[in-house]
Amino acid sequence: MTPFRSPIPFPSVYLSDLGINAIWLSPCYKSPNHDNGYDISDYRDIMDEFGTLADWERLIAEAHRRGIKLIMDLVANHTSDEHYWFREARKSRDNPYHDYYWAEKPKNDWKACFGGSAWEYNEPTGEYYLHSFAVQQPDLNWENPRVRAEMCAVVDYWVGKGVDGFRCDVLDYISKISNREKCSTVRTCTNTSANCSTGKTRAISSRSGNASPRKRTSPISAARTGTS
Repeated sequence: MTPFRSPIPFPSVYLSDLGINAIWLSPCYKSPNHDNGYDISDYRDIMDEFGTLADWERLIAEAHRRGIKLIMDLVANHTSDEHYWFREARKSRDNPYHDYYWAEKPKNDWKACFGGSAWEYNEPTGEYYLHSFAVQQPDLNWENPRVRAEMCAVVDYWVGKGVDGFRCDVLDYISKISNREKCSTVRTCTNTSANCSTGKTRAISSRSGNASPRKRTSPISAARTGTS
């Protein structure tokens, strides 16, 4: 991983010389790093390995000064099990954050993309929570309007700091169906409880069953002008 704090000025002039007009950062939010940063414990802070939020702010300022846009990786399907929301949610069924996650008895025999059952027992509530990937990555409940509002607020936070766009990780996982049948339905998720900076309706593809684990990328991916 390449830290944001570095004695070498960022971004080095050679990025501009190569014609690069955008860089994409893989997840760099606060994370215990069970899954290369895709297990986020705080959406509004930076992973210790990369530096501080101030280091990140210097990075985007220097990038923009050179005409380079910054794209962040947005992980909206799940959080880390160390995120405040989940630490609260798993305490009791009466907790205000309980319904932020899928916490119920298994409805199916889904398998996690990283192996084993996608359902994990939570003793304090006597329920099972869903994790499409690692056990440490509980799936958020996007049927809950409060979750949608929280995630829109996360987007607004980073847009307010100058982020130019987002690459959305496994976004097709956020809509769940409990049976084993294929589903090609496209739903629209409209947030009515918070203003979303994009001003657009999000398209969500529903699907069931298993999917291949997502491809990993380097911590910093650079996109050259005229390439996809």
